Amino acid sequence: MSASTRCLSILLSACLLAGCGDSAPKSDQVSGKVTFDGQPVVYGAINFIPDADKGHKGPAGNAEIIDGVYNTADAGGSGLLKGPHIARVTVFPEKLPPTNLDDSVLTKAPQPITIGFPVNVEVNGPTLDIEVPAKAKGFDMNKTGRSSGPRPGEP
Repeated sequence: MSASTRCLSILLSACLLAGCGDSAPKSDQVSGKVTFDGQPVVYGAINFIPDADKGHKGPAGNAEIIDGVYNTADAGGSGLLKGPHIARVTVFPEKLPPTNLDDSVLTKAPQPITIGFPVNVEVNGPTLDIEVPAKAKGFDMNKTGRSSGPRPGEP
């Protein structure tokens, strides 16, 4: 073995031992139950946004809520990093009708109960249940006058 090959082999071994092959933080797929005013959410969506105000950075995640249950793995995302997030929850009173590819056919969708209601959550593992309070009814993050809507706890 030549000196340069031996040196390269030692450098690669040192790199593997130091763990440079997997330096990215570990993310987890997260699932759980979502309730609105104590009842399972029939249908909705949830967006997990890392809470930058609390020093948390990383990718956002999302999931569809069906019969009170969500799973970020179903959205095909990379999962969530542990830490504080703002969960923005949209709740519908019923499942949305199937979409029709024919633009000439109108489909009437139910009015959402709340759009993007913010809930502070702490992702610590693969399960996380979320309660959306009754006061969320009528909340619409698109009508708050700010692109990110109010922080949880704000009027």
